[in-house]
Amino acid sequence: MSSTDKPRSNRIIPLALLTLAVLGLSVVAAGSAVPPANQANTSSAQSEKTHTLVIKKTTGKPVRYAVTASKGITGETAESDTIQGTSLSGRVGPYPWQNKSNDTKDVINYIGYIQSFQIQGGDAQVLLNGQRVQPSVLDDNYIEIRNPNANGTNKQPVQYQITVTGDAIGGEKAEKKDTTNATKKNAKTNSTTIRGQLTDRADSFYFGGNITSSSFDGQAHVFINGQRASVSKPTATPTATSTPSPTVTENKPPATSTTVSERRTDSRVTTTTSENATSTTTTNSSNSELFISVVGGIFLLMVVAFSTLWVFSPRERRW
Repeated sequence: MSSTDKPRSNRIIPLALLTLAVLGLSVVAAGSAVPPANQANTSSAQSEKTHTLVIKKTTGKPVRYAVTASKGITGETAESDTIQGTSLSGRVGPYPWQNKSNDTKDVINYIGYIQSFQIQGGDAQVLLNGQRVQPSVLDDNYIEIRNPNANGTNKQPVQYQITVTGDAIGGEKAEKKDTTNATKKNAKTNSTTIRGQLTDRADSFYFGGNITSSSFDGQAHVFINGQRASVSKPTATPTATSTPSPTVTENKPPATSTTVSERRTDSRVTTTTSENATSTTTTNSSNSELFISVVGGIFLLMVVAFSTLWVFSPRERRW
């Protein structure tokens, strides 16, 4: 290399190193600037109301239960509860080898609505947001009546009446003035009539069997087991998908995991599949962001180290 080439290379090399450094900083900034994929979902979940399900044993015999919520669930952290996704299984009452006498109830917090509920063992009381309910109805069907004009100017209340073939109880969004009146049709068949007034965003109920009749004096959107439905005529409830839910286990040590079985075909359609897909997407997105940031950081360190060596090396050894 001639002496006339050195000044040119001495100018080109620093410019090249500066360009590489800017490129490395851009990669790091791109990796850290991408918002988490679940940011919107987390904010939405945090804004939703948390509901409470209390299970009290009323006899000396322990009670075992399994419950699945639509969006999220937490249980007694100090107990031997098992959580898998949005499903929780637990036990009220001590194990034979435990010296406890005050284990008489479990408190479960969840978001959304209850998709399945099973209970075995001794007698128990179940309270949904402080109101005593029939445990069997929680494992049947869920109906939500939404007001499409809740945020608009037309906020007239909507009167509705829905008759089902089984029992019914108020759900998480039912108001105190909404009622469920049971009317006996004949010696073999019972029907329940749900009467209410939609004055806010939504009302909800749990019910058994099928819808036989319904009437609304205004506009309303009806969802049965999470699916949009038309209930102006006798309606069969949507059947469940093949998504598995936990079943109540036998007496086993706390370390034993919960078994899983298929749900019966007349129960609710679940949203666990879409939630699991969202969780997988979020995990993959987070891993990609971490990889981009790490690669960009390593690249930037290499450029800085190379630049330092080049600057402090003797001029005659530079290229």
